[in-house]
Amino acid sequence: MVSTGEARQSGGHPVPAQGVLFQGDLPELDEEAGYRGPTACKAAGITYRQLDYWARTGLVEPSVRPAGGSGTQRLYGFRDILVLKVVKRLLDTGVSLQQIRGAIQVLREVESTLVELDTQPADPMDELAVRRGSRSRKIS
Repeated sequence: MVSTGEARQSGGHPVPAQGVLFQGDLPELDEEAGYRGPTACKAAGITYRQLDYWARTGLVEPSVRPAGGSGTQRLYGFRDILVLKVVKRLLDTGVSLQQIRGAIQVLREVESTLVELDTQPADPMDELAVRRGSRSRKIS
C-alpha cells in the first residue's frame, strides 16, 4: 500500500490541507454587536462619504442602530458590512449604482416573500384549520 501523505479523520475522510480550522460548535454571532462608520468603511474598503451617502439614500442602511438625528452614530452589523463590500466590488467591476440599487431592491423583495412564506402553515390542512378556527370565533 502506498501512502499519499494525506491525514485521515476518524471516519476515513481526508483532512483538508489547511487542517481543521474549527473544533466543536462555532460561537453564535451577536446580532446586537455593531461597528461604527469608520470601522465599517475600513472593512468594506469604501470612503466615509460613500457610506454616508448609501445610508442616507437607503442603499445599505445600518441594521443595528440607524442615525437618530444629529450626533448619533450609526452602527452596522456584520451582514451590513458584507453587503457594503459586495456593493464596492460590483462598482469596481463596472456595475452602475443604479443597477446595484435595482438588484438590492429585488433581493429585499425576495427575502420579504420568503419570510412571509416561512410564517405560513406548510400543510394546506393547517391553513384550512386556521381559517375554520377564525370563522367559528366570528360566528360565536
